[in-house]
Amino acid sequence: MITENFKFVPSFSDPSITSRTIRLYHRKKSVSKALVTFVDDMKLRLQRDGVHFTECISRDMKKTSGSLNGPQETQDAQVVKLLNQTVREPRRLLFFPTAMFGSTVNNGNAYSQSQSLMMIDIPTQSDVGNRMPLRLWRAPVQNSELELNLDYLNPPSRETLLANGWKEVKVEFCRERLVTREHVSACRRQYTITHVAASTVSDEIQKLFYS
Repeated sequence: MITENFKFVPSFSDPSITSRTIRLYHRKKSVSKALVTFVDDMKLRLQRDGVHFTECISRDMKKTSGSLNGPQETQDAQVVKLLNQTVREPRRLLFFPTAMFGSTVNNGNAYSQSQSLMMIDIPTQSDVGNRMPLRLWRAPVQNSELELNLDYLNPPSRETLLANGWKEVKVEFCRERLVTREHVSACRRQYTITHVAASTVSDEIQKLFYS
């Protein structure tokens, strides 16, 4: 099975690895690192192909636990590390045509964490800076053939998406959720989505059994 179905490449920069490729790991720590690599690799590909994109870097905040003052933005490496370990929203998000995301929250009847979300309309850097809602497309509950053939050089039209059962939804910035450790409280201000680019083996097995 390995010799007939597995393909080995020297690195994740190999042209055969596309934006649809999911990197599988044993530990969540490796998944976090892989998502950083994904963003870096995709930026290079998009620049090479002349495709417009926008990057959204979270605002990481901290305050002394019990302080009456509100949290202040920080670049403290330990705070960033704490948030990377405890919240689902990533520090960096890359917005480009046909970028696929998973939601970090359930949003009533609009979409759930188990459904894929796709971007067609790219927000401006000003939109991201002002925390304007994102316009994304929710995949149909059943598997979509369209999803398997997406190409950021030739994104599908609105009419094609509607005809294939996709629905336009809005995604907001996350509510402030404080994480406390060693007298420091911190939170991450970011959109409530994460790239569908890396996962643990156990998470993918659970999806197969419970999807």
